[in-house]
Amino acid sequence: MNLVERVKKILLQPRSEWEVIRGEQTPAAELYRGYIIPLAAIGAVAGFIGFSLVGISVPMLGTQRMPIPGGLAMALATFAMGLVAVYAVAFIINALAPRFGARQDMAQALKVAAYSYTPGWLAGALQILPMLSPLILLASLYGLYLLHLGLQALMQGPKEKALPYTAVVVVCAFVVSLVLGMVASGIGGMAGGVAATAPAVSSGGGDDQLAKMKEFGEKMEAAGRKMEEAQKSGDPQAQMKAATEAMGALAGASGGREPVDHQQLRAVLPEALDGLARTEIESQKVGMGGAHIARAEAHYADDQGRGVQISITDSGGAQALLAVAGFGMIESDKESADGYEKTGKAGGRFFRESYRKSAREASYATIVAERFVVEAEGRGVDMAVVKQALERVDLGRLEGMKGR
Repeated sequence: MNLVERVKKILLQPRSEWEVIRGEQTPAAELYRGYIIPLAAIGAVAGFIGFSLVGISVPMLGTQRMPIPGGLAMALATFAMGLVAVYAVAFIINALAPRFGARQDMAQALKVAAYSYTPGWLAGALQILPMLSPLILLASLYGLYLLHLGLQALMQGPKEKALPYTAVVVVCAFVVSLVLGMVASGIGGMAGGVAATAPAVSSGGGDDQLAKMKEFGEKMEAAGRKMEEAQKSGDPQAQMKAATEAMGALAGASGGREPVDHQQLRAVLPEALDGLARTEIESQKVGMGGAHIARAEAHYADDQGRGVQISITDSGGAQALLAVAGFGMIESDKESADGYEKTGKAGGRFFRESYRKSAREASYATIVAERFVVEAEGRGVDMAVVKQALERVDLGRLEGMKGR
């Protein structure tokens, strides 16, 4: 396989090139070595150059750069997660094939996933100039078109089911990319610390993992049936509703629960803090389809300009919580002349703590019962005030809500 020629043809002559690809017998190892790895490396290298060497220009603050250790770690993590994502999407394509009348063939599914990623991988080079990064999204949209053509040509499903097949694969790929992207960002962000050690993380029992995989598969099948029924109806509103519900179901496919009533979270927030009166409080439940988040937030202040904000967020235990709690996966301790940042574990809970002396800004966040993120942020105060504010939140009461 000529890499350059394949890239040119899959981008400029996709229909005819997918027919050529269908007849090729390309082993997975060769596909990774000759195509996936070289292209996936483009964005990782460009991202390191752009964010750690070139930097981002921020008004009033000048050019900001990610520390080189963090940049290297994020580049390696992004590259590794990219390789994992291709196989994960291929697995999803193959698993969904029978539901949409297509034939299962993992080798063909891997080719569909790999070549569909081509525009996004090439556009990754734009990260050398971070301000151009949003253009990567536009290039990735062309990848959706390539995916649609590839599913028809290689998985050989009925033409009338090609659109819902594509739609469900896209939703699944979005969830995969979101989770893996946040893992990569978390690794990069923590690697900039003065000292970092990875704690032992249990993968859980085999039966539990199998149960989760089964549940995920059932949710994918249910999403596929709804998309198929909506497509047959010809009703655009029904199709949109089915897509929205599919996204929500897949986003919460890790066995999460509906979040608790946001009014219950609101009731946990203290009515006042030492020397600070509560000036505002609000709560809400937001989301789409079956994936929702409940949140409550309160503001406290005095007439001397001091203020503290406390928030509680409940994702219902869905896997998306990992994106919020990514800072808890690595312990770190970083100090500078203007303050410090810490992440670690205290009292059995992960936490993140930071303080800036010049602005007198402090924040402390912790995770309760592996589903509630509680955070206190202060201005014009020191860290002691913020921690005291967090102590006024009844964390035990939140622990009692974990099974709801």
